[in-house]
Amino acid sequence: MAEQMDVVNSDTYYFKRLDPELYSDLVYISKSAFNIDPGIEYYIHKNQTESFGPTNLGFIAYSSSGEPAAFYGVYSQPMILDGVEILAAQSGDTMTHKNHTGKGLFIKLAKMTFQLAKEMGEFLYLDSRTTIHTRAL
Repeated sequence: MAEQMDVVNSDTYYFKRLDPELYSDLVYISKSAFNIDPGIEYYIHKNQTESFGPTNLGFIAYSSSGEPAAFYGVYSQPMILDGVEILAAQSGDTMTHKNHTGKGLFIKLAKMTFQLAKEMGEFLYLDSRTTIHTRAL
């Protein structure tokens, strides 16, 4: 997998932290990646996690021409571990526009997102099967 990471070229892609003003870019990527248009309200609602912890924990990759290319994001999730309430990073949306697959963007964005979650105080990473991955962060 490390070889795939080397494919990402900073001259070809740049990265932005997720922000509410960029939710329309998530819709754009979703239309290509999944052939569905969830609408911007879907992402507005999904990212309203203030009551749980930090919000907008993710990054969007853009091509050098400004096309939204890929997204990786996690969501704050409180949980109890050994009787102590902690914050976890629940795996969220991951998607790549069909014009940008095979470029190592998933790995690059995941590593950037894990680092951001760690800096924001998230302790554990949970995938969709609720498996605990402490090494990811």
